[in-house]
Amino acid sequence: MIKHFLAYGNSDQVSFRSDLVRECFDVMTVPGTIAAYYQDATAAFVLSSEIPYLIDPRTPLFQGRIESPKPSHVSLAEWHGEHVLRLVTAAVDGHDSYLSPSDFDDPGVLRDMVDRIVHEQTAYADRAPGVENKIDRYRRLLAEARGSSHVESAFRPAAPIGVVAPYFAVTSTLDPWWSVNRRVWDYCVESHANDLAVMPVVTVGDVSVLDQALAEVPADLGLDVLFWVTGFDERRAVGQDLDALWSTVRSASNRGVRLANMYGGYFSILLARAGLAAFGNGLTYSESRAWPALAATGAAPARYYVPALHLFLTPALAQALLDLAPTLGCECRVCRDESGRSRSVVALTYHELKEHFAAARQWERVFVDTSSVAEMELQLVDAARIVEGVRDRLPPRSNVSTLHLDTWARVLGRCA
Repeated sequence: MIKHFLAYGNSDQVSFRSDLVRECFDVMTVPGTIAAYYQDATAAFVLSSEIPYLIDPRTPLFQGRIESPKPSHVSLAEWHGEHVLRLVTAAVDGHDSYLSPSDFDDPGVLRDMVDRIVHEQTAYADRAPGVENKIDRYRRLLAEARGSSHVESAFRPAAPIGVVAPYFAVTSTLDPWWSVNRRVWDYCVESHANDLAVMPVVTVGDVSVLDQALAEVPADLGLDVLFWVTGFDERRAVGQDLDALWSTVRSASNRGVRLANMYGGYFSILLARAGLAAFGNGLTYSESRAWPALAATGAAPARYYVPALHLFLTPALAQALLDLAPTLGCECRVCRDESGRSRSVVALTYHELKEHFAAARQWERVFVDTSSVAEMELQLVDAARIVEGVRDRLPPRSNVSTLHLDTWARVLGRCA
């Protein structure tokens, strides 16, 4: 089954203590901004959770013009070395500040950035002795969430399952930033490849250049590669781009590369049939992450994920739709009461909406893993047909798109 990377946010601690949520993903990804800014609290929570984890350096936050950095950005800049920190600090003081590819013409600047990023990740578990009280508290809260007052005495904080190299977003392999990425990888091979696995991140602006970019990743870095097509939205993508993504993933898989899409949704789960090894998302946020607007992201509003449609709706609209088309309802234990009857969507708490989303994403993974291509196509086509049958009875100006379902079904038919 394709692996699921679930992003951790400050408002997600209760969710990550839920057994339902913990059963639905494989790896916790920790944004570097949170890890660097809330250093003690985040380290204590991550280490006490005993969940495999990765730390995302989120280097593109500092790429290009640096405007109005937040305190968390300053903390993360410290992880990127003296040069990046100096530029971010200058921006805080109101000076025009700009990080360009030419800044890394100085080998010392590049090496300092890579060494600091690698060190912060490899030494993450070493923070445990300094936050023992917080770790003990989080372990007690986890035991209580599981209905137990007993906390196991044996505890060994674990290092990340891999180290994510710093990375920059590019438009193509002709972008000057691409040369910086290549030199980051070369230095990782030169200085770190013998003692740890460093995961490269390929971040491109268009699906059409992803295959070429992946082909240029040094084989000496290993077989695990993360990728991110900036601003790519699986539900809005045209069939041609989805075909190209399918072909790229299949080609990489045939070379033995274990690809992970950092920001993926249901189509990424379908891509398991092409060889995609893993995908990532957060609890209730959208599957697209645009660049350079990273600094503007935040907590998502309350939304309900309709697994049959593979998209979010407002709770009110989801309730209206399910009242008209109950066959689209979810069978997870959040959405059903003890007698098996459907619960009201609008009555679900924000935490329950997160739990439901995790359960729905798990259902999608299992469905793709155990179904035939014909069954997956039929599920998409049937869901779209059901919505069309009730669309004229939905509230005025309701937006329940099903175009992505038809597009995905056609791509499946062509590619799988």
